[in-house]
Amino acid sequence: MAKRHDVAIWLQDDWGRSVVDAKPGARPSRWVIQGVIVEEVGAGVWVSGDTIKEFRPLDDGSVKHVSWVFKSSQLLIPWSAILTIQAFDGGAKEFGFKAE
Repeated sequence: MAKRHDVAIWLQDDWGRSVVDAKPGARPSRWVIQGVIVEEVGAGVWVSGDTIKEFRPLDDGSVKHVSWVFKSSQLLIPWSAILTIQAFDGGAKEFGFKAE
């Protein structure tokens, strides 16, 4: 059996909004689901998780973090909705990108 990795899957703005039924924003948000890839299928990946995080840009240049919870424990994410996938070998306590 393959080793399961914690992942952060970064999503297209329109797809993240459609999952949580959020109205369009003035500017695109960044969306991420943290969880475990359960299965890869032709259309995309099944992810086990329960929260989608939105990083909403504000007018002052800062970012507001919003956590959206969905009722299902698994979600099929189509390949076309995925911007990038980050994998974590030892578990992900913190995810995202940091300037050095």
